[in-house]
Amino acid sequence: MIHISIHQTDEDCEITIDGHAQYAEPGKDIVCSAVSTLFDTLMSALQLSSSEVYEYEDPPKARIKRVDEWAGSSIDIFRIGVRGVEAQYPDYVSVSDW
Repeated sequence: MIHISIHQTDEDCEITIDGHAQYAEPGKDIVCSAVSTLFDTLMSALQLSSSEVYEYEDPPKARIKRVDEWAGSSIDIFRIGVRGVEAQYPDYVSVSDW
C-alpha cells in the first residue's frame, strides 16, 4: 500500500509518500503511476513558487517552507488528486492529511 502523508501548518507543508501499491507488476502499476505523476507535477508547479522547496528521494518527500499562494494552490490540487486515487483504489492508497 502507498501511504501519503500531508502535514500542513499555517506556513509550512511536508508531504511524504511511502510504500508500493502492488496493484500490478512493476512497469504496469497504474496506481503507482498516478501517485508518481501527481507528485512530479506538484514538484514542477512548486518551481514557480517563491516558497523554499526541498525534495528528497527515498522515500519521496517534499518540504515547503513559507507556503505562498501559488504553493498553497498547488498543494491543494495535489491533495485533491491523491484523494481521488485513494477513493478509486482504497486497498492500495492511504492519505493522512492534517
